[in-house]
Amino acid sequence: MSTGLSKQPRSARAATTATTADTNHQLIRLRQFVLIAAAVLTAAAQDQTPRRASDWPCAGARKVDPSHVSVAEGTGGHVYLFGPGEVAQSGSLMAWHYRHREVMFRAMGEMKQPAREFTFPVDSMVDSLVVTISLQCKDSIVILNASGVEPAGEPVEFRAGKALRVAHPAPGAWKVRLAGRGLFFVTVEAVSELSLGTVRFVEPGGRPGHEGLFPMKSPPPLGGTGLLEIEMAKAPPVVKVRLVDSESNTLDSLTADAAAAGGPILARVPLRHARFRLAVEGADARGFPFQRMHSPLTVLAPAPAQ
Repeated sequence: MSTGLSKQPRSARAATTATTADTNHQLIRLRQFVLIAAAVLTAAAQDQTPRRASDWPCAGARKVDPSHVSVAEGTGGHVYLFGPGEVAQSGSLMAWHYRHREVMFRAMGEMKQPAREFTFPVDSMVDSLVVTISLQCKDSIVILNASGVEPAGEPVEFRAGKALRVAHPAPGAWKVRLAGRGLFFVTVEAVSELSLGTVRFVEPGGRPGHEGLFPMKSPPPLGGTGLLEIEMAKAPPVVKVRLVDSESNTLDSLTADAAAAGGPILARVPLRHARFRLAVEGADARGFPFQRMHSPLTVLAPAPAQ
């Protein structure tokens, strides 16, 4: 779980994969490293109770180790629920994650109704797009482009999910429609020059004549107001900043100061949410809406007792 807001290296973004054998469940965690162009697999037994392979992963949320879900959500990773024979597909998926470094949208949670729909903007500065969905008890997963049709691309289907890579996607509002039960993870990543960089809390400081804003050693506690410094390449002069929860629902819309040419964006944050993720929104040079997310979950400590 992340408690800071600095840009996370790809090594810190865990991708968790679950699979089964006929007589036991194995949990395989896949983690990408910046200096290694491959996934590193480490396995640990999750449940030694014999079960039919067809039970996995649609056998109740308790059969997915919550610690793996927590790690993936905290670091901005993705949980894959692979069935027998599907782990071989992980290499392609990890290669896609490695290259597509800009997070445009993410949401995770429990299906509280039989169907869910998520909408996210695709801007004209996206060169390549990857949409990855895991759904524990999958009935159907549909990805629709801005024209309302399923886009052509490189699809990967697995028992409890789907992934799709699209080169030069058409800009506009895209949708993901889920039908099923249990845990879901939706992640949208891109190759784009419109890039979210370092995000951190800052505070005034410095000796007389050298005053300025300096990074805080740790995020401020709950209560009061904090100041976020956001670096973004190719950003327009005016953006909006939101705090969102794990399902990408808005918690707060922030006041953001326009960035000087090449300078950071400053946003004042009411510190009333213990857990949140940051999203930056605006319009690109062609007028299409964009969104970039700081994928790690930020956790604020309670205010110290008086």
